[in-house]
Amino acid sequence: MTRIRGEAGAVAALVMTPIVAAAPAVAVESTESTESTHCVVETRPMAELERGVPTEARCYPTVTELLRANGLAGAAEGAVSIDEAQRRFAAAGYLAYHHVDANAGGISLAVSGSCDGSGIASLPAGFNDQISSTRHLLCGRIKHFADANAAGDHQITSAGYNAVVNMNGQLNDRVSSTYYYET
Repeated sequence: MTRIRGEAGAVAALVMTPIVAAAPAVAVESTESTESTHCVVETRPMAELERGVPTEARCYPTVTELLRANGLAGAAEGAVSIDEAQRRFAAAGYLAYHHVDANAGGISLAVSGSCDGSGIASLPAGFNDQISSTRHLLCGRIKHFADANAAGDHQITSAGYNAVVNMNGQLNDRVSSTYYYET
């Protein structure tokens, strides 16, 4: 009889363990899905875009971690505001900053590369059909397209350094590809 209780106790412990462990797993999963809110991506030259070379974003939980990973913030540096991050990205030669909310709000995608017609043929997960505003940094003109590979409806934003342009009603939350030009 003692042996049966021991097995029953072990079974009870096994049954209880997943229940106790389930709550933290759900919390971690939920946190991870909302933490990586600041990303960086590099444009591809037209020849690579034509060959279908994918563009992949590197994402981080905070803008400070994004800066650190890209050599724009020191390891001991405290939290950095999104405005300060954008100043640092511009100084480092980044082209633009895209946001999922109007007026440069919400999660962000910093873009590096060149303003020679290079682009992002298909925006990364989390940004496709989500962009609502663009902050121009080094590129004065950006073409935003509703479909991948520069297809479908489009909006051209032209603005000076650090200016924010909201997407029009036709393209708000519908941008799937972007291309960058000096003027």
